[in-house]
Amino acid sequence: MQMQLRRTAAIGLILAAAPLAAADLTWHKIVLDGDAVPGAPGTVFHGVNSVAAINNLNHVAFKGAYTSGLPSIDIGLFMADALGQPTSMVIHSDVTPAPGQPPNVFLSSPSDINLNDQDNLAFRSLLVTTASGQIGQAIISGPAGSLSTTARTGVTGPGASLVWSNLVFGPVQNNSGTVAFAAGGSGTSPTSVWSGSSSTPALLCEVGLHAPGFPSNTQFRQTIGTPVISDDGSIAFPAQIQGTSTLNALWQQRPSDPLHAVAQSGQATPLGSTFSTFSRVSTNNTGKLAFASNINGSANLNSVFTYDPATAQMTGIISPNAPLPDAPGGQLTTRIHHTSINNAGTVIVEATVDASNGVTFDNDDAIWRYDGGSLTKIVQEGAPIPGLPAGDSMKWIGTGKTSQLNERGQFVMLWGVQGPDVANGDTALFAYDPVTGPFTLVREGDFFQVAPGDSRQISRIDFAGISNALTGATGGTARGLNDQGYAVVSLTFSAPSGPDTSGIFLVQIPTPATALTLTFGLLITGRRRHA
Repeated sequence: MQMQLRRTAAIGLILAAAPLAAADLTWHKIVLDGDAVPGAPGTVFHGVNSVAAINNLNHVAFKGAYTSGLPSIDIGLFMADALGQPTSMVIHSDVTPAPGQPPNVFLSSPSDINLNDQDNLAFRSLLVTTASGQIGQAIISGPAGSLSTTARTGVTGPGASLVWSNLVFGPVQNNSGTVAFAAGGSGTSPTSVWSGSSSTPALLCEVGLHAPGFPSNTQFRQTIGTPVISDDGSIAFPAQIQGTSTLNALWQQRPSDPLHAVAQSGQATPLGSTFSTFSRVSTNNTGKLAFASNINGSANLNSVFTYDPATAQMTGIISPNAPLPDAPGGQLTTRIHHTSINNAGTVIVEATVDASNGVTFDNDDAIWRYDGGSLTKIVQEGAPIPGLPAGDSMKWIGTGKTSQLNERGQFVMLWGVQGPDVANGDTALFAYDPVTGPFTLVREGDFFQVAPGDSRQISRIDFAGISNALTGATGGTARGLNDQGYAVVSLTFSAPSGPDTSGIFLVQIPTPATALTLTFGLLITGRRRHA
């Protein structure tokens, strides 16, 4: 196979004006396989290719594997200081006691890691014993040195009637340390929603309980969605109710307001027609919501709205009845994949448009930005983007790998790449700045210099997408992008011989006003063409 260099960079240059590319950026190593493990003398990292979270202190939390010698492998949860090396091990899987549980119960395999701006953690963990292996799941939260078991399977939550049997939904938290999560009874769907401190969650709703604001015979039904939480303590989630008929509703509880439905199926929308279902809910730190619904009787989520609880104002952003701006041929939306909203009220929407007038499967997905009452297309499948070679373009790859929005109006998105030199399934991490526009951060196949004289080819990219960050720009929520524009990225590198290696890195999305000197020589030099 032939090597083709696509990009080069030099250390010590000042960022130029747009367009930007990966070569214009400063990358900081957090951890790399082979680095010494804090708190475990004689061991080194051996697999850090899981999604990491970053807060506004530029502190990072991540799960990593480590070893004192193969084939033995241990798993830990780690914290790292701002732009530095890992500083502490928070959890040693199968060794760290589960807080508040019997002495023979241990935490194992942490996942869905959240890190707020007070360095409080919230995450899911398996519960194991030496004798029996896995015995359940738990949600763990609190400061790294003082964790609590917020919920665990096999017990009934306070004030509830159903036993927690499934905790795969959430958790999320805000900067006050309030944790919210959905829990399942029997089956795989959530049957209740909870919020509260790390040790005392309170029940918000449960299947079979009365739905407030509705007749006494109306109860919450099996279909309950995962919650989002804001820094002011507001919590929102979709849930279905059953009385004389079945209704879908979007629910919110605020510190000054009890749980209530802010919208329900059959209710008139600002866009005409009526609401049907609710999903893709996001919130900012004042409790303002962005969400998707399906109207006009469509089976798909085809419209987007915002709701401001301070004024009870509902605003329509995207309608299936109105052509989208900058869409070829003026296409209408057919499916909404994701929404994010920040404190300025900027909303990012990922959507599919209908295939007509030259739109095909290869260019029918795009991202729009709603700001100050106007809707603007940011990127679209099939369009060129700085940092990709001629003939290559972005490719949407699913709702599990999507964009994260910050308070600067910047966002980062993990999408696919399509083109003549692209292998099926290749991905790239793209960024957007409101002034600079979209550009490529890094892509599979690039050679990434982890140290002088040590360049490795990227075979996989991991970034906190929608499944790892259930709200948009809410402070404290698990995220791959913070409000200073730092993104935390996990990269896996292929080797010509021997095992793959991996590392976790930070990169800052610059603004045009930022003169950024390239002082850290992590260099992206080119990529190998796929045969």
